[in-house]
Amino acid sequence: MLSSDKDIFKKAKLTADAGFHTKKNMEMVFSQGIDAYIADRHFRKRDPRFRDRNRFKQIARKERKSRWFTSRDFIFDMEQQICICPAWKHLYVKNKNFVTRNGYKAIAFMGKKTECRVCKLRERCLRYPDRTEIRQVHFFMARRIVQAAPS
Repeated sequence: MLSSDKDIFKKAKLTADAGFHTKKNMEMVFSQGIDAYIADRHFRKRDPRFRDRNRFKQIARKERKSRWFTSRDFIFDMEQQICICPAWKHLYVKNKNFVTRNGYKAIAFMGKKTECRVCKLRERCLRYPDRTEIRQVHFFMARRIVQAAPS
């Protein structure tokens, strides 16, 4: 513990967002007698001021769906492993059997630079058309790959 003359929390208050709300941090704050205000992870669910929080999520989802193409707008033939974009251009296979960070098996397709750069649907296909050259689309082939435990 800090000596009383160097204790920065003696006259100050500590505030932090929910990312700092851990059991270890709470125990330290209480044991040291620090005047702290740290939001817990469920604060917005309880606070009546955030009652309408989900309303805005729905609006954002609908707006996003109508503005940009999603993988559902692409034609994907798993058997032949081909993908056609909304502008009727064939995308090439970037990676056939990659595993995502969450353990899902997928196939990745990528558009051709020469076709994507001049495409009339570019504004709806790319979220950031000014800084993204080509469209990439992923289709998930298997749910989650379970790895055997080492023996």
